[in-house]
Amino acid sequence: MTSLYVLEQGCQLSKDGEYLAVYQQNRIMQKLPLPLLERILIFGRSHLTLDATRACLKREILVAYLSQQGWLYGSLSPLSRGKGRLWSLQKQLTAVFIRMYQDNQSE
Repeated sequence: MTSLYVLEQGCQLSKDGEYLAVYQQNRIMQKLPLPLLERILIFGRSHLTLDATRACLKREILVAYLSQQGWLYGSLSPLSRGKGRLWSLQKQLTAVFIRMYQDNQSE
């Protein structure tokens, strides 16, 4: 697995098919296959497009945002599968309880 370190300022990371393309001033700097990426570390003022963000979340690629000096601002990571399943079940149960409550109110 590969880590991508984005050190240059003003880069845009975009999804291009099954690749992540790194652009700077509308010039392509690098292109990496998404399936090989494990993490992306962005130092300073660069960003991911929405499609690239979705692709990273879908493939469970960790994205960390850092200052130019390396201070961690935060990270983007997908919900773990267990929590995502729990959230889905909670949503279904809430809908069932709402229906039950509405049925009791109409009687």
